[in-house]
Amino acid sequence: MAVNSIRSICWDITSRCNDCCAFCYRNTDRPEMDLESNKRILKKLIDFGVSKISFVGGEPLMYEGMLELLRWGREYAKGKTIFSLTTNARLLTEMKAGSMKVREKQLTELMEQLDWITFSLDAPDRESQAQMGRNIYHFDRVIAILEYMKEREFQKKIKINSVMTRVNIDRIQELYDILNFYCVNRWKIFRFLPSRGSALKNRDRFYISKDDFWRKIKQILEYAGNGTIKITANGYEAFWGSYITISSDGKMIVYDGQQYSCCVDLLTENAEKLLDYVDIDAQKKDRSDFLNN
Repeated sequence: MAVNSIRSICWDITSRCNDCCAFCYRNTDRPEMDLESNKRILKKLIDFGVSKISFVGGEPLMYEGMLELLRWGREYAKGKTIFSLTTNARLLTEMKAGSMKVREKQLTELMEQLDWITFSLDAPDRESQAQMGRNIYHFDRVIAILEYMKEREFQKKIKINSVMTRVNIDRIQELYDILNFYCVNRWKIFRFLPSRGSALKNRDRFYISKDDFWRKIKQILEYAGNGTIKITANGYEAFWGSYITISSDGKMIVYDGQQYSCCVDLLTENAEKLLDYVDIDAQKKDRSDFLNN
């Protein structure tokens, strides 16, 4: 078996979603696999030494076997693999008597199987968040979970992802104070990627230049100073030809800046085939968190 250099993989476990974000670039028409097939793929990735697997989508909690797959993976990996999941929080919250409530049982069961959980938050209040094209209660859902998690044992596992666009570029820095209040450990900011789907249709509404993105990132870092939140940024240049994603039907997907292509079928091929399509030099330069050193 080839020596593995891959540290982290994102797995679109389902293309289904219960939201319709205006800047989303997910693939909406890929089928998803049954639980046993996904266990076979997960076993290959763990055996190959991939040390971090992030389940994304779509909305990964819409995959019916998600919790069981996580339980199986944690038991099989025996601590060798970190498991992360990114969710829009709709299935972890509910509106009751006019206020947003956390579904405590579902959240606790999920957190017991995860090393990290990522929520998306792009603006400092409900109105400006809604302008980003997420559902009107998205801000309330995430804040309800942050409030619930504060001072609980799982609080240190929370990460926030934000997408910077033309709509929120003047407000996104205000998020820092909110995340700091809720003791969030990690904040990752992405430049809007107009590659396909709703994102491509709404390009003119959301697009910001590379220079504007990095200028705002510099301002945020200067504002944060030596604060406790680990802030990272990802301009979409890092996706080109190197970002490893597994689709819901078990294929490796590579984006070259213009189109997506399928390269490896992990259900039938060995995980080491992934190395044939990874730009290692680009990863060392653009995504130091991605590779084993």
